[in-house]
Amino acid sequence: MNTHDTLLNAALQVLEEEGEAQFSTRSVCAIAKVTAPTLYHHFGSADGLLSAAITEAFAQFLESKRTATQSSDPVMALREGWDDYVRFAAIAAEGRLRPTVEVAADLMWASANAASLLYVTARLRKVVPPTSEVLEQIREGAIRSILNPEQKGRTQ
Repeated sequence: MNTHDTLLNAALQVLEEEGEAQFSTRSVCAIAKVTAPTLYHHFGSADGLLSAAITEAFAQFLESKRTATQSSDPVMALREGWDDYVRFAAIAAEGRLRPTVEVAADLMWASANAASLLYVTARLRKVVPPTSEVLEQIREGAIRSILNPEQKGRTQ
C-alpha cells in the first residue's frame, strides 16, 4: 500500500474509532507511522485529508449499498435510500416520481450530502451536530420534492 492510501486508511480509522470531533493529524500520523510533513505533502492540510477521508468513506458506503437488499415497497426503499443512496428506478416505473430518475437521484444525493456536511462542519463551525429532527426534515423535504403530489400519501 502506498503512503497516500496508508494515510487515508489511518484517517478513516480515526474517524471510525474516535469520531470527527476527535480527528487530528497527530492521531493519523501516529497510526500511519509518518511525520506531519508527509501528510501535508499528500493532502495539503488537515482539511484536505478530512475531505479525502470523507470522500473515500462515501465511496465505500455507496459500494456497499449497491449490493444491499432493498425494501419491496419503492417509497419505503426511497426513505431508506436517503440514508443508503438507493436507486429510484422502481418508483419511476410506477409513475410515482415527479422529475426524471437522474434529477431525483441528484436531489436525494444532494440532500444526504448536505445533511452529512452539517456533521462534518459542526466542529469547524463550533456548533453541535444536527439533531435527528433536523436530519429527518431534510430527508422528508427531499422526498416530498421528488414524489408526485398524489403519491405522497401512499405507503409512507
